[in-house]
Amino acid sequence: MGFSENLKSFDSHSTVSNEFRVRTVHGAILSVVTIVAICYLVISEYRFNFQTTVLEKVHVSEMTLAGLEMEFDVTLHSVPCAILSIDANDPTGQAQSLHLDKRHHVWKHRMSKTGRLIGSKRRLELGSTLLSEEHLKEQVENVTGLKEGEEVEEADIDVPAEECGSCFGAGEEGECCDTCDDVKRAYKRKGWVLRASQQKEIPQCKQMLTSADEKDEGCNVHGRIALSTGGGNVHLAPSRDLENSPD
Repeated sequence: MGFSENLKSFDSHSTVSNEFRVRTVHGAILSVVTIVAICYLVISEYRFNFQTTVLEKVHVSEMTLAGLEMEFDVTLHSVPCAILSIDANDPTGQAQSLHLDKRHHVWKHRMSKTGRLIGSKRRLELGSTLLSEEHLKEQVENVTGLKEGEEVEEADIDVPAEECGSCFGAGEEGECCDTCDDVKRAYKRKGWVLRASQQKEIPQCKQMLTSADEKDEGCNVHGRIALSTGGGNVHLAPSRDLENSPD
C-alpha cells in the first residue's frame, strides 16, 4: 500500500455512497437556511468593518479667553478720516484695550466722493471718541483749523520720509514723529492737547491742513481689534482729543 492509501485510513469523515443517502425536504430547508445565514453574517461583518462611525463629543475648555478677536471693514462716505477715532467699553462702562498685541492693526484710508482711495492708509487713533452731538461742529473746526469761507495758504514745508520727524517735546527719547498722527499720539500720551493753531506750525500737519476738499471726503476704516468676551460696545466716532487746551 502506498502513502496515500495509508493516509486515507485516518479519515474520520468518510463519504457516504449516493445509494445510501436519503434526501428529505427538512434537510433541504435546513441547507437553504444555513446558506442564507452564512451569507447574511458574512455581508454584515463586511459592512461593519468598513463603515464609518461618527462619534459626537462636546469638549468644554476650562480656560477663559482674554479677548475676542473681531475683524471689520467700514466705509463712511461723508466723514473725513481726520476726525475719526475708535474705542470700546465693557458692560460696566470701563474702557477696553483694543490691541491684539504690540502692533497696530486698525487703519484709516481717505476716500473721494466717488469712492476712490486717496494717498496711503494711516493709523486710526484708539480711544477718546466724541459721543455727544453738541461738540461735533466744534471738533470739526478744531481738527481742520478752518471756518466756513476761510482759506489757508499752501504748505511749502514737509518732513522728508528718510528723516526722523520731531515730536516737539512730547515724544520719548529717540522717538520719531513722521506724520501728524504720530505727533498727536505723542501729545495724547503726555496728556497735552494740540490746538489747530499749533498744528499750522507743525510741518507734519501742514499737508493735512491744506487739503481743500477734505471736508467732502469719506473714510474707509478696517482692521482687527480685541474685545471683551463679556460684551460691551464699540464706538467709531469723532475724537475729543482736541476739545480742550491746557494753555
